[in-house]
Amino acid sequence: MLNQEEIERRLSKTNPKVAAAFAVRAAMRVLPILASRERISPFWFWDEDMEKRLFAVMQSERVAFLQCISTDRIGGVARAAAAAATATATAPAYAAASNRNYQTELQEILLQELDLITHKSAAGFLMKRKIVNASEFLQKPLWLGETPKNWQEDWQFFKQSVLSFDDGFSSFLDWFDDRIAGKPIDVELLEKQVLIPEEILSQDVASINAYLNSLTQANKALNRVRAIFMGHGTAGKTSLIRCLWHEKVVEGKEDMTTGINIREWPVPESPVKVMLWDFGGQVIAHATHQFFLRSGCLYVLVMDARAEINATEQAQYWLEHVKAYAGSAPVMLVGNKVDLVRINLDLAALKDRYPNIVGFYPLSCTQYETGYKSEFDSFQRDFIQCLKLLDLHQVQFLDEHFQAMDALRAESRQQAFLTQDDFNRFCAQAGVKEEGSLNRAWLLDTLDKLGVIIHFPDLPFHDAFVLNPRWLTYGVYTLLYSQEAKENKGHLNKKQVITILQREAIQDEQGFRLTYPAEKCGFIIDAMRSFKLCYDLKNDSDTLVIPDLLSAERPPLDFDKSLAGIVFEFRFPHLLPRHVIPMFIVCRHAEIDANQVWQTGVVLKNETHLARALVTANYSDRVIILQVQGKGARDYLHILHDEIKQIVQKLRDLSCEEWVELPQSAIILEREFGGLLRGFFQEKADYRQLLGTLRANQKVYISSSGVQYDLFKVLGEIMTIDKLEKETSGGFTINGNNNVVKIENAVVGSNHVNFQQVGRALDDDLRKFIQQIKIEIDDNADKAKALRELELLREHVAIVDSGNEAEKRDAKSGLKEFADKIKNGIGYTAQVTKDISTVSEKLPGLIEKIGSFIEVLPF
Repeated sequence: MLNQEEIERRLSKTNPKVAAAFAVRAAMRVLPILASRERISPFWFWDEDMEKRLFAVMQSERVAFLQCISTDRIGGVARAAAAAATATATAPAYAAASNRNYQTELQEILLQELDLITHKSAAGFLMKRKIVNASEFLQKPLWLGETPKNWQEDWQFFKQSVLSFDDGFSSFLDWFDDRIAGKPIDVELLEKQVLIPEEILSQDVASINAYLNSLTQANKALNRVRAIFMGHGTAGKTSLIRCLWHEKVVEGKEDMTTGINIREWPVPESPVKVMLWDFGGQVIAHATHQFFLRSGCLYVLVMDARAEINATEQAQYWLEHVKAYAGSAPVMLVGNKVDLVRINLDLAALKDRYPNIVGFYPLSCTQYETGYKSEFDSFQRDFIQCLKLLDLHQVQFLDEHFQAMDALRAESRQQAFLTQDDFNRFCAQAGVKEEGSLNRAWLLDTLDKLGVIIHFPDLPFHDAFVLNPRWLTYGVYTLLYSQEAKENKGHLNKKQVITILQREAIQDEQGFRLTYPAEKCGFIIDAMRSFKLCYDLKNDSDTLVIPDLLSAERPPLDFDKSLAGIVFEFRFPHLLPRHVIPMFIVCRHAEIDANQVWQTGVVLKNETHLARALVTANYSDRVIILQVQGKGARDYLHILHDEIKQIVQKLRDLSCEEWVELPQSAIILEREFGGLLRGFFQEKADYRQLLGTLRANQKVYISSSGVQYDLFKVLGEIMTIDKLEKETSGGFTINGNNNVVKIENAVVGSNHVNFQQVGRALDDDLRKFIQQIKIEIDDNADKAKALRELELLREHVAIVDSGNEAEKRDAKSGLKEFADKIKNGIGYTAQVTKDISTVSEKLPGLIEKIGSFIEVLPF
């Protein structure tokens, strides 16, 4: 019998891609085992997001296939597929152990395929291989001989289980059937199926599958990609774009970009056109990056060799922006003005931290055709290559979609706005369906994500779409950079907004003049509110306030820092994004106390919790400090904490630490310190470390200075009961003295019989409830998902009696999570039953029984 060591030894002797293909084929053979016949729910091991998890598993097979047969031009796929192949290398052994019905056949096919790719003679020597090409290998039938009958039955059951989701997985299953039969692979189609654009991946599973299903017919792309030019003011971003257009560049003659400029550039020897976005380098522009920086773009970071900030620090600041907003999008580093000053850059260190760096290009824009021509040519060559790689990730559209878009483009030359009725009319004329997959709603959502059309369904102008997105972009920047906004410290009334927008002569990159009728200027204001760029002044709804333009100087404060309170910090090791505090101020503007607000801070007052807070940002130290005082300080702290966390968590891979000030009242043996405490510096601790220490059942926290703190007192001072129970899974609570206490789980001998009886009664109630839903609620996708949700609940009830310890704990958590969902009115069961009173009225009693069952569990 083959073992893991033998497989690995023989695979090490063959081509890595062929070895990966062997692992991929092995993984496909164990895929049917995911669907269990013995459980009520075939995919019982996934408590939630079953469709997303199933999509990820099946898509990983396609990714691995493409890696094995593609060239190196598919950036990023190689790493993902290599990981997938490694993960599946042990799959055959697991399959043989878990399904004895065709254990022998699995062993035989593995041996046959190993002989094909590492042909072994009778003497045990490796001879010439029969298959040396991964593509040829992957296009052979999955079973080289007769397919085992039991495996065929499992595969059919797997397909039925997948199709029950009603989320459009049929194209996946057809693709797998083709691989099982050994049909030829359409590599071009496979690339499109794997390189799914971000705009599509951000949609739900059904929409993603609908897009994938359409790829056999959808074969047209917009042929538009985006390149973002970033860097500090006067670095030379605009000059570099002029170089691409072969325009003259003169030192000191280029005005600094205010806001944003956009130009269209045809990519040489390609049908693709790139939109060159030239961002202003002023600090206020940094706060708006959140709206424009996306992963599906190429980033060009331009650094000024003469800048006071050294080049490595310049690069790191902007690379952190890209990392936070756009993940691993490619970045080209350009050092401009090297004819004047040599630029020193620690490129090796930067590449270690930011592997998405394409390269470093030192050049001079003023001499791009003379002394630094070869350097500029090198940059332009790689720039074009990166843009062509981006083109592989474009959304594919049907002919009908393109006809509708052509009509929309023609209309955009006449006006910036489009009504819902007009949009439907253009779609109907082009043949875009109102229902079904890739319908009008899908087209609108996709065009919105691509920036072709802008739609804000939650705004008063919800029935109007911005047909020319530049109308909104230029309008917002015109207000932000207006003299009135600057002079009035960020305060503008609606009359001023209209005056500013109508005064400026604004053109888009196509040369079309953008006009701002008075009745449409309100859309700009509403959009800025939606973006969290401004808020209405308290007691004066006619005036809007832009926090980024408030006074930089802190006003005299009515806030005594010496009073007792809680001090909490958010520390950002690499980047504190400029928009976090302004957005936070907008979110909490109703609580601003006596207009105590400035660019980097605010004093807030909450009447409900009888608490006040001073929230400030220090950009040089990259820290946000919350100082909260008052009777309800703990409750208010966690409201503000969660508000900031919600803003920060929208950024990808942004490093953020949480620290709390340790109260001196929690120092153990305080008397022994005597008078030393008077001059004792205020210590701080990592909040997550404190929680980890608590979960480890430790009662004492030892600070970096060696001082011991009563951990229960520390956390009791800053945490609410709800927050503590959430962070510790209900293992601790807070007593009347604001001290944390552990909840001991009493084990009663008779509980085992008791919880089994309660469990059987609960299972019977669940079965009856499921039957009632089947009878009284019309069939739809959500009903099917609700039934799966309830069947999974029955699985949890069964597992707490028969599973191992880990499974029991997971099942208990699943029961509690379901009950919490119903209490909060979320989840499929709550949604499908809410309008059927005869069914929904049963839910409270059912939740009460689930709670009783959880209480009697002996673990």
